[in-house]
Amino acid sequence: MSRSGVDRYASHRLRPAGRGHGRTGDVVDLLADPSDAAPDDVLDLGRVDARAAGADTLLGSTAPDARMGFGQTVTSGSRIELDTAFHGFGRALTGSPLFRLPVPALRLTAGPWDIEVLETAGIRSIPGIRELIETSAYIVSPSSDHVGLRLTGPVRHPHDTAEIVSHGVPIGALEILHADELIVLGRYRSLTAGYPIVGVATQTCLPLLGQAGPGRELRFRWVDRDSAVHRIAERAAELRALERAIPVRWCQVFQCITGADGGYAGDAG
Repeated sequence: MSRSGVDRYASHRLRPAGRGHGRTGDVVDLLADPSDAAPDDVLDLGRVDARAAGADTLLGSTAPDARMGFGQTVTSGSRIELDTAFHGFGRALTGSPLFRLPVPALRLTAGPWDIEVLETAGIRSIPGIRELIETSAYIVSPSSDHVGLRLTGPVRHPHDTAEIVSHGVPIGALEILHADELIVLGRYRSLTAGYPIVGVATQTCLPLLGQAGPGRELRFRWVDRDSAVHRIAERAAELRALERAIPVRWCQVFQCITGADGGYAGDAG
């Protein structure tokens, strides 16, 4: 679509959805001020000339004709490329370095999530449990709550019936219940109640566990203490880098607003 085509369709009818602040039929100029559109509002783009959008034509028409071998149709999942000079909405402040801070972010991939765990003394009471957990996949159950993530997957139990002394555990402890269930204890955990604790998720993996909802597949990977401490040091270094960057960015934004001479950039004189 040409630049004139973009300008032609720059203003569209606004149909507020639910809490929209506009009225049905209001016209908004998206190129001038995109903030006129509220979240969940529906924008009616109106009629667009397919020829202006770069579609193929047959005898000057873009209508499909299967008999002539011109069967182009637009269906769900179709990819339509537009030739346009529009490069997005420009905003002086949102383009400033303040909005490009080095903020650490979780990598929430679509596949299984890897959780690093440290083994505990309780792992010795269940032969083969380390290898079983490391090679198995576990799915977060819908019965999970603030006490912990209940996981469906293979488990083993101690061979002996010796009573295990109940004790306190940290967040992220891997506990094996009698009901053939592995649970990763959360913030509202209590004492172990005699169930074996075979491992503890590392501190840097706790945020990832906090985002694991029902149906999420988790895989556990055993690490040693030195590796876990190294991960914590890396995360601390990222936070220190963010701490140093914030005042620098604010100074740059202040200069952008006030101008190089210290006066407000919007003042004409």
